[in-house]
Amino acid sequence: MRILLVCTQYRFIGGIAETIDNLARELLNLGHDVQVVATPYVMPGAEPVPRTLEPIVVRIPAKKPVTWRHPERIFPSGAHRHLARAIGEFRPDVVSCHVNAWDRIPTVVRACRVARVPLVYSLYDRFAPGNLGTRALMPLKFACAITTISASTRRDFEQLAPWLSRATVIILGVDVAAARAAVPLRRERPYIFCAARLELRGKAIDVLISAFGAIASDHPELDLLIAGSGPDADELKKQAALAGLAERVLFLGTVSREELWKLYKGALFYAMPSRRPEGLGLIFLESMACGRPVIGSASGGTPEIVTHGETGLLLKRNEPAELADAMRTMLDDGEAREAMGRRGLEFASRFTWSAVAESYLKVYRSCLGR
Repeated sequence: MRILLVCTQYRFIGGIAETIDNLARELLNLGHDVQVVATPYVMPGAEPVPRTLEPIVVRIPAKKPVTWRHPERIFPSGAHRHLARAIGEFRPDVVSCHVNAWDRIPTVVRACRVARVPLVYSLYDRFAPGNLGTRALMPLKFACAITTISASTRRDFEQLAPWLSRATVIILGVDVAAARAAVPLRRERPYIFCAARLELRGKAIDVLISAFGAIASDHPELDLLIAGSGPDADELKKQAALAGLAERVLFLGTVSREELWKLYKGALFYAMPSRRPEGLGLIFLESMACGRPVIGSASGGTPEIVTHGETGLLLKRNEPAELADAMRTMLDDGEAREAMGRRGLEFASRFTWSAVAESYLKVYRSCLGR
């Protein structure tokens, strides 16, 4: 089968980019012809990382809303032409699109219709409505199939457009082999680990630092390591310094995938509270695949992969005191913590990327000839 994967910023670190790269690799291993189309957009400060394929770079313009000043936008524009040309040159059997921004959906759908290729559209979360809002979802009626990364995500979209209930849930995967092969990070002081985009609009890293401050005096040997970058990095560093934790809350910046596995594996546990519900919380699966229990928020798709008291702890309020109590539970009972880690490893091991690829292939095959 010839499969064209479409996404944004494929060459840079990001959850969707990691999904595309792992999916491309597994589909290639299964003998399929695969190509990636990605937009030229680069997140400020981002560094390119090695990828399985060299992408075809194509602009996928956003559809702009019709206004009194711009009534001409009611008519189709040529925004789809670059993507349609790329589709026509590769001649895929199916286009699998993972572009999260809703206002690009009309462009992608029109390009596939012009190229006469069935489209499978994957929805990740409800936080990228753009200027069109739910109007941008309407062209998905022309998609051959729709997938979401969790049942929670499907429910979110179903509330916006009831016909999206037809979406197939495909929970994403984890590189189980890489997790098993990783050597734990060795350092003199034990640590709690968090890896996230440092953007307070979505991630409650400030709550994490405050909670760590509440337990720091009781655990003077313990550090908090935070990997990632983002627009609020300086504000978070200032918060840690003002709390007298500058020597114990360490900001690692962007780390390689190899280093990330080591950090997961060497930690006592992983913690990341979220302000916005996670579409899935794939990073929790990664920590669990390294045998480490997790602390996350009881919202979005996270409860679909983290079972409270079994593989980790879930927060209901995302308050510093609640998170501090959860941390104490993890720290005070090492035997229970290790048992959670073992159960999490057993659970995460089911979600290999090869299994994810097979799930997507089942959806792709259902679209052939349509």
